[in-house]
Amino acid sequence: MLKRLLVAVLSGGLLLGVYGTVWAMASAEEEPAYILYWVNDGRLEEAGSYLPQQIDRPRAERIWQIFTAIVPGKQLARVHEYYVSGPENEGGASVIAIDGKLREWQLSIDEKSVDLQNRLDIENLVFVLVHELGHIITLNNEQIEVDYTVCENRIELEEGCAREGSYINQFVREFWTPQMVSEAEEESAEVLHSRYRGHFLAEYAATNPAEDIAESFSIL
Repeated sequence: MLKRLLVAVLSGGLLLGVYGTVWAMASAEEEPAYILYWVNDGRLEEAGSYLPQQIDRPRAERIWQIFTAIVPGKQLARVHEYYVSGPENEGGASVIAIDGKLREWQLSIDEKSVDLQNRLDIENLVFVLVHELGHIITLNNEQIEVDYTVCENRIELEEGCAREGSYINQFVREFWTPQMVSEAEEESAEVLHSRYRGHFLAEYAATNPAEDIAESFSIL
């Protein structure tokens, strides 16, 4: 329903070659062009840039408008920065906590991977942004403790330890065995997806529990 509503309201589309939280990083000799925006009540204010002429600013800001149309107010209030990168990156989107306490988040996107042209591509954009929203919902400070000393009997993530009643702690107890968690640290998503055929909604979901819950959130 959300996708159909956005298609009806918004013109254009998106083609993202890579989605999730993994970026192809430029080398030190090829620092990517970027525009960094501060976010204030959902509105953008430019904070800094490098070679901004290489960025399609209207397209980048159009993507932000789509993001704000998707994200509920409480979760949007967690997003304090919007980082748009240029052509040296090879597509993708990500969210990261920027305050060390999982309260403030940055949404990053490579706008050169975006082609706002057709409705099918808008649906792809919605999927990617909902996936990143899933990370914000499941990895914020209300869900995760950054203190690793409290991890006993709880899922341990790069961001910290899942709180007892957190979404991801409950999700792992329901859908991941301790053996699967251990295997995910050593094996690729492709291997796990093949090994547990029919268990994951998509191959990328087998990367780790954090990607699995975000992928499940965006697909369902």
